[in-house]
Parts: sequence; structure tokens; C-alpha cells
Amino acid sequence: MRHSVLVLAAALGACTAPSGPAPQEAETAAAQPAAPSFDGHYVVTLVDGAAPVIGIAGHQPMVTIKGARVHFQSQCIYADWTLHRDAGKVSARPYYEPGSAMCARALAPGERAIQDAFTNLETLEPAGDARLVVVGGGHRLELREAAEAPRPAAAETGTLALTPVTTLAGEWRVAGIDGKPLDAPQGIALSGSDRELWWEPRCAGFVRSYRIDGLRFTPGPRLDAPAPPPPGTPPPPVCTIGLLPGLQDVFRAVNAATTVGRDPSNGILLSGGGHSVLLYSQ
Repeated sequence: MRHSVLVLAAALGACTAPSGPAPQEAETAAAQPAAPSFDGHYVVTLVDGAAPVIGIAGHQPMVTIKGARVHFQSQCIYADWTLHRDAGKVSARPYYEPGSAMCARALAPGERAIQDAFTNLETLEPAGDARLVVVGGGHRLELREAAEAPRPAAAETGTLALTPVTTLAGEWRVAGIDGKPLDAPQGIALSGSDRELWWEPRCAGFVRSYRIDGLRFTPGPRLDAPAPPPPGTPPPPVCTIGLLPGLQDVFRAVNAATTVGRDPSNGILLSGGGHSVLLYSQ
């Protein structure tokens, strides 16, 4: 009986599949080339065979690749994507950085072509001499590895590289809200003093006080807010005026702002809390 048990155990052991991949599978896996790494900082030198048409002196379009993330920077224009590889093919999907803010200006032709190429990415290949070739969206880009990383376009506050201002006194035109140009049938004008920013008429209630300390912006309530009426007395009259489209979005951005400064387009940018408003003097 004992002999039969030993024979059965030996037979079962002989039928058990060996652990780990079969020799042929291991050879196939070893033969698969590792996905190339494109990590680095690059300057976009050519767009469709010519220098990118951007027209901003002193600013080069830059692309930074790190792992699966692609970041594009051109002056105060930004875009981000995540890279995806599947069966040897590469694609990119737009990625939106929470709380980011950028110029409320139109894209230059070169900037638009670069964004189209990555958004509709077909190929991303090394081309020797520290270069990459990007094809997509009907465009072909050539990227050359930069000698150094691009200067951070964001200060420690997470916004654009800004020049400090000391006051919002003056008359202002709203040029952009949350990084997009103002698209409204009627423009929005604001007025400012050394201590307040408001929309006329003030009785509509869109009035905010503020303090500026370097790039730090602190909004507050209006300075001439009336005291609460005594019990039994009617409240003060309220304007019966229609509000302009986008006005509430403007003051939502003002209320959330933690940073203020002059951006590279010479506008005044208030940003924070995932919102921004861009003002131009008028």
C-alpha cells in the first residue's frame, strides 16, 4: 500500500506544470524591446520645416517630457498631455492642471500647430543628435534637447511669472476669465482705487476692498458697507439693473484670488483657487 501511494505521488509530481514562464515564452519576453524614454527638456526648433511662427522676442517654445507627462510652454501659454503606449503606438491625451492660469490671448500660429500635433499625436521618435520628431494633426515638429530646463513660468504661488504691482487704481477692461478670452456681447469695465475694485453702479454690490503685498493679494468686503438696519426698518434700496454676462465669474475670481501682478502681456492678472481674471488698462 505504501508503495502505491509513493508511485501515485510521483506521477502527480510529473504532471504538475513547472513554475515560471516556459523557455519559449521567456525568450519572447526578453526579445521585446523596452519602450524608449523621451524624458528631457526640449526647444521646438521647427514646425513643418520652418521656425515656429510665434513672434515674441526672447521666448522659445519649450516642451518638457517626464515619464508619461508632456508639458508645453510658450511665454505665458501652457498645455499638458499624458502619453499612452499601446502595441507600439503612441498617443497623447490632454491633461488639465488644476488651478493653472495663463494668458488670455489668442494662440500664435506656431503655438496652435504645436498643440495640434500633440493633441493628435501619431508618432514620437528620436532622430539622433538629441532630437525628437513629433508628427500629428497634420504637422511635423522637430525638438532639440535644451542645454537647461526652461525657467519655471510659475512662481511659488503656482501662477505665471509676474511683476509686482502696488495698486489697482484706474480704469480696467476685463480681457479674460479663467485663462480664456472674455467672449461676451458686451465688455466688462471695472474701476479701482488704492483700496477698492468695483463695477459701476456700486449699488449693484460688486465692490471689493483689497490689500497687495508683493505678489500676494487679499480681497475683502467693501469699505463703505452700511451698518445693518435697526430692527423694523426697511433695508436700503438695491439697484434694479441687469448684470452683464460674465460679471459674476469676474468677481468669483477676484474673491478667490491670492496673487496679483503684471504678466508678460502687460495685463494685470489676479489668480488663485483655480480661477483668474486678466485686466487691461483703459
